[in-house]
Amino acid sequence: MKKSLTIIGKVVSWIVILALIAAIAMVIIPQFRGIRMYTIRTGSMLPTYGVGDLIYVRPTSFDDIRVDDSITYAINSQGTIVTHRVIGIDAENRAFLTQGDNNPNPDARPISYNNVIGVVAFSVPRLGLALMPLTTFHGQVAVICAILIFIILMNLISYLKRNKVSDECENYL
Repeated sequence: MKKSLTIIGKVVSWIVILALIAAIAMVIIPQFRGIRMYTIRTGSMLPTYGVGDLIYVRPTSFDDIRVDDSITYAINSQGTIVTHRVIGIDAENRAFLTQGDNNPNPDARPISYNNVIGVVAFSVPRLGLALMPLTTFHGQVAVICAILIFIILMNLISYLKRNKVSDECENYL
């Protein structure tokens, strides 16, 4: 029984470690290529992107953006970010007409290229929900604390097991 619990503990530890490595890889590696990540927070782009989907956005030149591309852009000075589909291009003013896939009407104003962050390269369904805590300072602190508590608990369990074995050996002497 004890041996099976030890094996289960090791398996769980490795699963947690591998999940953390995978999450870090999915967050950090794209940033080296200039790709930024955003979580879809509304249903305006359903069915293409659902609430909680993580989108990876790559910077793109004006000339490389086409009708039917999904672009991510800032709509105000407060930093509100939106992802909608390009339905028209105003080359003279370097602007885009956009519309959410799930919206009945186009957006009210053209989007200046100066506000465009980039084109959606790919998305991972629902992963944004899992990573949302990492987007705030308090969430980042909570995740770091949870990791530290996990490491401390694993070391404490290992320490207690070693000491219990040592105590049992002393009882036989």
